[in-house]
Amino acid sequence: MTRLAFLDIEASGFGPGSYPVEVGWTFGDGAGESWLICPPDEWTTAGWEAEAEALHGLSRAWLEREGWSAAYVADRVVAQLADTRLYSDAAVIDGQWLSRLLEWSSLPVWLPVRPFEELLPLVNATAGAMHAAIGAANRSFPRRHRALPDSQHLWAAWRQLQDGSALSGQDTSVASKI
Repeated sequence: MTRLAFLDIEASGFGPGSYPVEVGWTFGDGAGESWLICPPDEWTTAGWEAEAEALHGLSRAWLEREGWSAAYVADRVVAQLADTRLYSDAAVIDGQWLSRLLEWSSLPVWLPVRPFEELLPLVNATAGAMHAAIGAANRSFPRRHRALPDSQHLWAAWRQLQDGSALSGQDTSVASKI
């Protein structure tokens, strides 16, 4: 059976030199975790943008004091997510930041990140249903531009989509469909 996880990554900026500063995920059962990343010396301050810091509230100095090494976090990500289908509401950029983090893993691995929208056909949901599910998720897990709460937000939207399909008599068993 394939596990699902909803991934979110906060980053140092939005440009090509940016790097991950926090990674978080929430599994399909609602369990999750997040990790602050201490930027390695190779991740220069040139990739740091004040706009990104203002959004997530994590300073580089704070990360250097409180963050875990990129190698430790990368290995933790691999240990927890290697057998998981990862979904994100920003799959392309989160995938790039995840790849940058995984360069520090002791195991060579690539973890693809899929767009959240790929889940819609699994529960026969429409774009309108997704909009409603995101609205409901906003009430229970508002977006905070932090990795764990934002991954929980996606999880809550997914649960709303499943519940809506269950109420309409649709099959919500995902493991057999992915």
